[in-house]
Amino acid sequence: MLDHFNRYFGIQYPLPKLDHIAIPDFAAGAMENWGAITYRETALLVDEENSSAGTKQIVATIIAHEMAHMWFGDLVTMTWWDDLWLNESFASWMGDKITNEVFPEWEMWTQFLTSDTNEGLTLDGLRNTHPIEQEVSNPSEIGELFDAISYSKGASILRMLEQFLGEEIFQCGLHDYLDSNAYANAKTRDLWDALGKASAEPVAQIMDTWTKQAGYPVIDVDITRESSIELSQRKFLYEQILEPNDQGNNELWQVPINIKREGEDGDKTSVLITGKTQTVCIPSSIPKTNWVKVNYLQTGFYRVNYSSEDLERLSIPIKNRSISAPDRIGIQNDAYALSRAGYIQGTQFLAIAKAYKGEDNASVCSDLAANLADIDSLLWDQPYYNDFTNYAKDIFHDTADSVGWTPKPEEGHLDSLLRNTVLAQLGKYGDDKTLAEAVTQFAMYTKDNSSVDPDIRRVVFNLAAKRGDGSTYEEIWNQQIQTDRQEEKLRLITALTNFSDIPLLEETLERSLSKHIRYQDAITVVALVARNRFGQDVAWEFLKENWKEYDRRYGDGGFAIMRLATIPSNFTTGEKFDDVSKFFSDNPVPAAHRSVLQSLEQIKLNIAWLKLNEESLSRWFST
Repeated sequence: MLDHFNRYFGIQYPLPKLDHIAIPDFAAGAMENWGAITYRETALLVDEENSSAGTKQIVATIIAHEMAHMWFGDLVTMTWWDDLWLNESFASWMGDKITNEVFPEWEMWTQFLTSDTNEGLTLDGLRNTHPIEQEVSNPSEIGELFDAISYSKGASILRMLEQFLGEEIFQCGLHDYLDSNAYANAKTRDLWDALGKASAEPVAQIMDTWTKQAGYPVIDVDITRESSIELSQRKFLYEQILEPNDQGNNELWQVPINIKREGEDGDKTSVLITGKTQTVCIPSSIPKTNWVKVNYLQTGFYRVNYSSEDLERLSIPIKNRSISAPDRIGIQNDAYALSRAGYIQGTQFLAIAKAYKGEDNASVCSDLAANLADIDSLLWDQPYYNDFTNYAKDIFHDTADSVGWTPKPEEGHLDSLLRNTVLAQLGKYGDDKTLAEAVTQFAMYTKDNSSVDPDIRRVVFNLAAKRGDGSTYEEIWNQQIQTDRQEEKLRLITALTNFSDIPLLEETLERSLSKHIRYQDAITVVALVARNRFGQDVAWEFLKENWKEYDRRYGDGGFAIMRLATIPSNFTTGEKFDDVSKFFSDNPVPAAHRSVLQSLEQIKLNIAWLKLNEESLSRWFST
């Protein structure tokens, strides 16, 4: 990777060595100390015989992220914390770029949509978000900036800008930025000036709309079926579902947009929208049956809202996979976000999601699975919940049958990721055959650890726990005590959060604060129990009862306390909203104040979504 960085930046790594150091208990995932990067063990250490494909990818991308910091952050440092994104966004974007160079078969830019773009879009759609360039006036505000805005949104707008300017021009501008500011401090405007000089484009004018204001637009698409497409922009807000109006209409973005039409071989129409509405002229009229994809290859940071007819037309290239994997990700992800915000009905998303039955791309399946899991958590108490689980199983069933449990000799990295996703989904939604096989494989593992392929161990452990009893629980606990491999230990600890028996989940929470679980992993335990249908209330009550201990450990700030503050965000009732609000009012968390507000906002949105959709969902599942 170092060779690739040296070549891309045109500036050689200046130090005589670069150490990578694994630390047993570490609050962050990794830290970019110049010449001596520190990591959690699971972010650096790979065991050739026992590490999964997913772990190898995590290690590679984290190493690349931290090495990018040797230039962005260390060689050139931001002037002040309000430009934190100059460190973190660049490391996220550049880390994936270099990983993609070293491992092109991993298709990192498709995975980037799930790991970064969609993460940024989700957080930035809340009212309680913040601009990329966020003024910082006291220390408690610094830690809160280490979120999906400073990492993922920033990385995504860099990718959008690179695609707009062209990769070679972008690379030239970055070299000039680093060269001009080496061993010194820089601001966002320094970057825009360098890229503007390299491209002769008004980069600062365009990008100020993305970094100085919070949020992003939804692009409404009116396909006239003649020789033009009408595009209009308005601010996307999940809050729209609470009180539909035209709020945010005074905020505008300069939006690079690529449009692809059915039948165009490699061609696309590109335009920069600068106003509220814009007519895009195209070479010829569009037949009524043809589909149109706006945000082609999903390089832009915005949502796209089609008419119901045009959204339905897109189901055809999804089914036959004649449209790219990034576009397949974008269509369903935008549809889900629009349904969550009340722009469209939840049943419209469920209808388009059916087109993904038999989907064979790992990233597309992973992103769809995440959205269905979100719906799953909203419907736990609904009378049609079993109908939903049957619907979800049907989507993943054919793919799971195709990949099976046993890796094939010709398989690659993405096949391993796909198998993990689809088997986990079938088990999650209660497929008896899948759960039975997981129990069988776990029994084999207890006799001989090497008998279960490391790529499926996480799925095996989690699903065995889902159907497990007290003896299964103790077996998993003892296995995690005995292993000296942190990756394996974390897989087993995660499995302890998947039991359906409430007393066993309570036991897991108690043990998570014992000497047997590292401080860095205790947060993961309570967060995962909260995502368990049977553990949501248990985890919240445990968090409240043990808040003094959590506050003692993590209250000074950072990722841990922010993650704790978001644990109750899946609640769906007014009573829970009041409970969460009162608790954090009585127990203020200055270092995670925005995270608390985001949790409360999310609960409101959950309540509103159910109220808006419960009747239509009931009818849809009954038919």
